[in-house]
Amino acid sequence: MTEVVPSLKKEFVGAKEDTRAAIEGIVQLVEGTNYVDALAKADELSKNPSLSKKQRNVISRSRLALMGAINTAADNGDEKASDELVYRQANK
Repeated sequence: MTEVVPSLKKEFVGAKEDTRAAIEGIVQLVEGTNYVDALAKADELSKNPSLSKKQRNVISRSRLALMGAINTAADNGDEKASDELVYRQANK
């Protein structure tokens, strides 16, 4: 997770205000180790048609890292993370 926050901040520094606000929300959630909600916000942001190709790549990599963190949390007994994995598996 250490690479997620710097890459998000760097790539979205010149983005539109609403996009920067979404990124800041994701960053705060990641820093607070609320990976489930951070992933939900990243999922939502990934649907934004105004993102550049590079921004989309950063969001995609961040989503993968967040899924890894959620898997680890679930393995360590985090019920919210476990529930998220069950939900995502059921809604593929």
